[in-house]
Amino acid sequence: MIAAQNLTLEERAFTVEEAYAAREAFVTSATQIVMPVVRIDGRPVGNGAPGLVASALRRDFHRHAELG
Repeated sequence: MIAAQNLTLEERAFTVEEAYAAREAFVTSATQIVMPVVRIDGRPVGNGAPGLVASALRRDFHRHAELG
């Protein structure tokens, strides 16, 4: 499970420049779970595809939800 890996969470304000330089980005909420962000202002985030962490978090959430 990706959430159990050695990840560090940092919640803080960030600049647009930091967002442009991100390797990966996603938005999360109670209704969206994990939604990968692949473009910001028309610029690709990372390689322009959902990242490995966001994809794994989404997959693991759904797997956990289905198991009850």
